[in-house]
Amino acid sequence: MLFEIQRDGQIREPSVERSSGTALYDQPALRAVPGASPFPPLPPEFKASSLRVHFGFEFQPGQG
Repeated sequence: MLFEIQRDGQIREPSVERSSGTALYDQPALRAVPGASPFPPLPPEFKASSLRVHFGFEFQPGQG
């Protein structure tokens, strides 16, 4: 999963960076990021206009 957090905590451009090969798994991961939004604003000492985030999900059948 790849997305950007803007200065105000909103997200931009969530996308699947590396597909599992099955939309049944990719789509819930893609929806998870907007579902957690908005994030806290970026701190003033962080000088860039956004923070690019690479986030991985791991599916382990039979656990949980």
